[in-house]
Amino acid sequence: MFSDFDFLLLDDPSFKEDSVREELIVPLLKALGYSASGPGKIIRSKTLTHPFVYIGSKKYQVSIIPDYLLIADEKNCWILEAKAPGEPILSGKNTEQAFSYAIHPEIRAFRYALCNGRQLVIFDVNRTTPILVVNMSEIDVHFQYIQRLLNPLAFTKPNIFDYKSDFGLYLHKLGFQTESLHQFLPIFMPLITKLT
Repeated sequence: MFSDFDFLLLDDPSFKEDSVREELIVPLLKALGYSASGPGKIIRSKTLTHPFVYIGSKKYQVSIIPDYLLIADEKNCWILEAKAPGEPILSGKNTEQAFSYAIHPEIRAFRYALCNGRQLVIFDVNRTTPILVVNMSEIDVHFQYIQRLLNPLAFTKPNIFDYKSDFGLYLHKLGFQTESLHQFLPIFMPLITKLT
């Protein structure tokens, strides 16, 4: 996916968060099946009102803004926060920030991720450790698993990714020759009913 990208650019001080968004996150989201419209939708910089800000009895308006809110079939599914290459994304204030966006009453997503150009880290709101930590330079190796976690269909039709074992492959691995004839007896089912 990023074979044409020079990862040495991440060491350049002028390569900041906005560059991570444009050069790495945008292609990743497109490859995962997200765009500005359609069943896998990207909402950029959605303004959220923080629900807990009071000083004394006076309520103060404080807005928080996640970088990307990812929606599948009109349902908020996960958020993605972009960070500069030097920012830590495994723990600390950045992960706490992303978690606060994911659990916000207007979002209520159970998955969130951070990317600093060097790594993509995927979290579940119900776990203390990341689900996946992958170097962006090695994303192709892990892309199938990333799709199982973040593709729009992973949220709307997760059974699509619940592949069943191929019986023919199992027979091959057990040493059966391809020239051998394998027959499966048909079973006649005269009646199917539902008992309530």
